[in-house]
Amino acid sequence: MNHKALYFLIIGQLGCNVDKSIAIINSSPEAYISSHTEGMSLEEGDIIEFRGSASDANHRPEQLLAMWYINGEVACEANIPDETGTTICPWEVSGDNVTILLEVKDSMNAVGTAALTLEIIPTAAPNVEIT
Repeated sequence: MNHKALYFLIIGQLGCNVDKSIAIINSSPEAYISSHTEGMSLEEGDIIEFRGSASDANHRPEQLLAMWYINGEVACEANIPDETGTTICPWEVSGDNVTILLEVKDSMNAVGTAALTLEIIPTAAPNVEIT
């Protein structure tokens, strides 16, 4: 067998053993809370708006769902961010210190989150009872 024929035989064998499967790589979305910063103070009773952004390297904003949580409870149901990736959640300030969580999920169920803790300043007069 000449060298040229041997070369094509070896290359042909290698070509037949190459893994031709396709792997789909899904990056996790990114969540960012832009309206407030860690440790910021809010006054009890105020109506505020949490604002954040949702992005994903391989999904458009309309393919994402954003959900807001306050102390582990749903504050704003899942919604599709606008065309710029912005998501908004209005809330009446109440309670003590609160943890805010923005969760972003893509159409392949990958999740990204952002969280921060805020201090709540009481504004209502305390309740007193004389017995």
